[in-house]
Amino acid sequence: MNISDLHARATERLDAERAQKIESITALAGAAENVETTRAQLTEAERQHTNAYSKALRLGWTDADLKDFGITPPAKKPNGRPRGKKAAPKPVEETTQGTHHSN
Repeated sequence: MNISDLHARATERLDAERAQKIESITALAGAAENVETTRAQLTEAERQHTNAYSKALRLGWTDADLKDFGITPPAKKPNGRPRGKKAAPKPVEETTQGTHHSN
């Protein structure tokens, strides 16, 4: 067994693994950045769509008119704060005091 050959092979393997790790994190960062950019673009496009659709309605077009043109209305977003979970009703405690019946 040649120690310098073993050292060279081990170094080569570790360098290859390191390069793959660096490439994978770089690709991941690029993909994550792309998602954020695309989300921002989508948000802006939805805002523009909503504004243009509202303007068309204000100028006298109807939903039916716009639908006939093949224009879909903007997606409706929920108004207000998100609803919280409703608390489960509290169980009614039965009391035995004062429930004596005399016959």
